Amino acid sequence: MTRQEFEARLQAAAASWVGAPFLHNGRTRSQGVDCMGLIVCVLRDAGIEGVQDGDGKIYRADWFLHTPEARYLSGLLANGIPVPRGPWLPGDVLYFSTGLLSPSKSEAVTHGGVWLGNGSFIHAVNGHPVAIADIGQRAWAKTYAGAIRPKAVMDTLGEPYPTVV
Repeated sequence: MTRQEFEARLQAAAASWVGAPFLHNGRTRSQGVDCMGLIVCVLRDAGIEGVQDGDGKIYRADWFLHTPEARYLSGLLANGIPVPRGPWLPGDVLYFSTGLLSPSKSEAVTHGGVWLGNGSFIHAVNGHPVAIADIGQRAWAKTYAGAIRPKAVMDTLGEPYPTVV
């Protein structure tokens, strides 16, 4: 798959999830989804298989039943290459420190979404349906904590890993 094909598939996948209800640990459009599940499902629907956790294990369809909750997002982030703000590519995972769970360092990253390009990312927030948001909105600009390019995306597209700066 080329980068252009992936980006077209990503846009279609994201559009198909917009409006799905939020459900903690949910993994379906009809019942709902949370932010981590949405990241994995949108990437999967765009053709990216083999998204891995922090131990290098592939997230299976029922991964959330076998993964400690505290490792959902941190595990995904461990299998990506950090990318600086600005040169993001569609499919990059943005993460945020919303302070909703705890101000402790161990839970500093509390939310994530998938960058779609043109200033927008798709995400699922507790109490709201899945939506596409503008990174320039104050809440997201203020709580932005970083971004990664998932290795599974680069591997699928045959792209080299960027140099970490």
